[in-house]
This record gives sequence, C-alpha cells and structure tokens, in this order.
Amino acid sequence: MSDREDATARAAAYAAGAMPAEERARFEAELAADPELAAEAQGFVETAARLGMAVAPVEPPAAMRASVLDAITRLPQHDGADAGAGAPPEPAVAPVVPLRPWYRRPLAIVAAAAVVVGLAGGATAYVLTGVGTTQAPTASEQILAASDARSATAPVTGGGSATVVWSVSLASAAVVADELPALADDRVYELWYIDDAGARPAGTFTTHDGTADVELAGAMTPGASVGITVEPAGGSEQPTTDPILVVATA
Repeated sequence: MSDREDATARAAAYAAGAMPAEERARFEAELAADPELAAEAQGFVETAARLGMAVAPVEPPAAMRASVLDAITRLPQHDGADAGAGAPPEPAVAPVVPLRPWYRRPLAIVAAAAVVVGLAGGATAYVLTGVGTTQAPTASEQILAASDARSATAPVTGGGSATVVWSVSLASAAVVADELPALADDRVYELWYIDDAGARPAGTFTTHDGTADVELAGAMTPGASVGITVEPAGGSEQPTTDPILVVATA
C-alpha cells in the first residue's frame, strides 16, 4: 500500500483504540504535524462513536489466554499419559505463520462495520469502540465451542506447561502453551499425533514470548495422543528427540 493508504489505515486503528501505547504516542506526534491526517483520524473517531450507538453493544470475547483457561476449568480433565513413537510417520509439516496486525489491511474492518450497521434486523455484530476491536477466535477457542470438547494440562519437560484441547466430533486438537523456553534459530517445536501406527507429524511452531495457541494439522484419530518434540528447523518426518510432552486423549 502507499504511504498515504498506510497512514489512513493507522488513523482507523488509532480511532478504534487498537494501537499499542508506544505506537499511539508516535502517531499522535504525527497527527500534530499533519492537519489533513488529524482531520481524517477525527472522522474515524466520530464514525466509531456513531457505529457504537447504532447497534446494541455486545460484550467482546475475553483475551485469548483468559477465555481459554476459563473454558478449560469447566471441561472434564484427563491426566497426561506417556506414549511412545512408533513407525515412521507420513511427511507433513504445517508451519504456523503469524498474521499481520489487522490495521495493516486497508480499512477492511471499517468497511465491514459499516456494512453490518446497514443490515436490517437479525444480525449481531461486534462494534468498534474506544477500547479496541474483537479478534477472530483462536484455534483452541474454536475447538472449545464443540459440545464434546475435552482438555488436559501437563507440564512440559524443560519448562512451561501445555493444555491440549480436542474434539472427537471435529477430529481436531490444539495446544495452548505457556512459558515455553525459547529455542535456537535452527530448532522448532513439532507437534505429533501418536497412535498404534506410530507418530504422525502435525505441524511445527516457534514462540518468542513463551506462549502459543496452535491447531494440529490433519485429522485426529479417536484415542490418539498429542505430543511435542524439539526438532531441526523445518520439522522432521519422525521424532528425532524424546517427547517433551505427551497427552492422551482417551
């Protein structure tokens, strides 16, 4: 996008209260030096206020970790169980790709909000307010919405802990990790489905702040365990190290 389009997108983010404090301070200095941009930002502020009054307010979802952990406390818990790796799995690696901040997409959120306000009856929408915007559900939150969602929490060898969330009806599982140790640049965490046929790779991920919320790639077979190992960058076709986490789902 052009510099002007980027400034406009940042003005929309500023109006929605979606900028970190440091970036907000820099942008306010930019507004003071650019009357045209300041007027544009004020227009977004007014639009956000009108949107907020046009639709019945809906409480936005809680932050990722709070909502996930709260839901987990209400779900049946299973104890983690050790499981070993068996026959060589099929090669399949699905690296986790971080998403760009939404306000780098040229005003998509503002346009979407305007369309929702224009709809007549029936629809429920989250509205832009002065405190921020809603976020798309995380991998674990989508699984937790299933009626048969289950979870189990276990410590991770080497530090931290992880909660495995799964649904048999969705044939899906996700890992919510906290306080994981940082890895060298040439290493990644790799996820595995482990069953009687052996260990099947289900994606890799890295973390810079010790946290992760990652959905396993591929379908979960009923009763499979979920494991994590540390592997060379790019992942492995079969585990090359001992698991640092294995959680049984049966």
